[in-house]
Amino acid sequence: MNAIVNTIYNNIVFWGLTGGLLACVFVVLQKRSVEHIDPEQSQKVLARTMLQSALRVGISVLVLFLAFKTDLWNGLACLIVYMVIRWIWMFIYLRKLKKEREEKE
Repeated sequence: MNAIVNTIYNNIVFWGLTGGLLACVFVVLQKRSVEHIDPEQSQKVLARTMLQSALRVGISVLVLFLAFKTDLWNGLACLIVYMVIRWIWMFIYLRKLKKEREEKE
């Protein structure tokens, strides 16, 4: 059993998939929190949003640390897939916001 866990843990594909899954989950969570931000919200709501962001950053750092600890290429695979998915989502989301603003004008 330990050999199977070590094989999976040291696999570059595993870390690439982990980075992709992490990015997708964080995209969904971030989208939900951004949609609920209102300029007239109380400080308590904004503090909760900031805490959620800090947790996302902390989890990302922990996963990337574990990936880089196993091997440089595993860490790079995790990081690159994570960043690519996050950037793609950001461009899609910003394009959507731009279209919505243009429609309102």
